[in-house]
Amino acid sequence: SENVEDIADARVDESDFAADVHGSVVKLDEEINHLINILGEPDSFTETVSNPRIGSEKIYIYDGIVIYTSPENGKDIVNSIAYCGEEKTLSGIGIGSTRADIEAAYGIHYIIDPNYIIYQYGEDATLRFYMKGEECECIELNWE
Repeated sequence: SENVEDIADARVDESDFAADVHGSVVKLDEEINHLINILGEPDSFTETVSNPRIGSEKIYIYDGIVIYTSPENGKDIVNSIAYCGEEKTLSGIGIGSTRADIEAAYGIHYIIDPNYIIYQYGEDATLRFYMKGEECECIELNWE
């Protein structure tokens, strides 16, 4: 079987794991504070304590945006953003973008799933585009 490195597309790199949220660039693997400053208080919030010594995993839910964090050195670090609203990737891909738009932005080396176009970066990072036919309906950035 092929290694992730063998199928990784040179056009997907660390800089792709960020989103344009209300005109501000939000990066995965950074503290949640920046996002809360942009978006304000979430519509809803859940917390799961997996290890009391480390901290808790949190989910912040806004209209059209779901943000997942995990604890790191006493801080809440964003490891996943899913959005189905106005937000776009830094390459300009958003809801309504077509498969051709996505391939033009990120290349053709992706994992094909019936409902997703998935680009893998390294071992644990993925860009997922949820597709309905040829159009993107939702985008999920994961940085584990």
